[in-house]
Amino acid sequence: MHNVHKLEGKIVSVTTDGFITNLEDLENLILEKCDCFIFKEFKKMRELLSGSDKGLEIKTNGVGIIS
Repeated sequence: MHNVHKLEGKIVSVTTDGFITNLEDLENLILEKCDCFIFKEFKKMRELLSGSDKGLEIKTNGVGIIS
């Protein structure tokens, strides 16, 4: 969530398992524009454990933000 702020995005709702933001392709934005060692290490560990290196999971998407 800190990186969303650094990328000048907005977070409008937060729950225990996620958040709603207005930034598209957030995972790649974080990798390209933020110095986020912990996120990169998390992706490595996730790949070792699950076979997928996805750090963020999109639950749903749509036009506009409704919270």
